Amino acid sequence: ATRNSKISNEFYCALLGWKSEIKPMDGMEYTLFMLDGKPVAGMLEMNNEWPEEVPPHWMIYFLVDNCDSTANKAQELG
Repeated sequence: ATRNSKISNEFYCALLGWKSEIKPMDGMEYTLFMLDGKPVAGMLEMNNEWPEEVPPHWMIYFLVDNCDSTANKAQELG
């Protein structure tokens, strides 16, 4: 999540060798970052609905086969 998607897009593509694709999503543009033709990250621009005290940030998502068993395993492992 960024307050300037154009600059952030240029930065991450130059730094990490990513390509970007802009996709429409729920009334906004979502930037999909690609590496070797596969999606590796995404970016959205923080609009006026985001409070000023919320800084630009990364949100991490995990894909698992079964949420319940993965959550149980995480609890077992502390």
